[in-house]
Amino acid sequence: MLWGIFKKKQEDLLPPLPPAPEERTTIPPIKPIELPEPPELPEFPTLPELPLSLPENIEAQPIIEEQPVTGNIKESRQSFVSMNEYQEVTNQANAIKDRLQEAEHLVKELAEIRTEEEKAFEKWRTLLENLEKKLTYVDTLIAGGEPA
Repeated sequence: MLWGIFKKKQEDLLPPLPPAPEERTTIPPIKPIELPEPPELPEFPTLPELPLSLPENIEAQPIIEEQPVTGNIKESRQSFVSMNEYQEVTNQANAIKDRLQEAEHLVKELAEIRTEEEKAFEKWRTLLENLEKKLTYVDTLIAGGEPA
């Protein structure tokens, strides 16, 4: 096998261990800490033992938390929705989400167009200002006066 030639021994890869210390250092003894006496706890009255099962004449009933009724609901009861109605509602909700994303995309595009228009308008305004300066310079040259 050719791999055996190129492998180095594990012992060759690791450095030699340092020599163990001759002397053992001693750890100083731990001094006990004196704590004050804890205050006495008051005695609590003992509770009577409760039975682990219900008496035979009482039936276990689930606990139902009552929630305040809001709106014009006269009676709360469970209502069931058919699968077709559920799918229709989810499809409509997904369509609304898609339209909302589309509207957000259009708003972003309009904002980009507005910034481009503002940049173009600013460029035109600076060009007009430069043209006005040049015209006033030409007017002063024609009138025979010195430029301002």
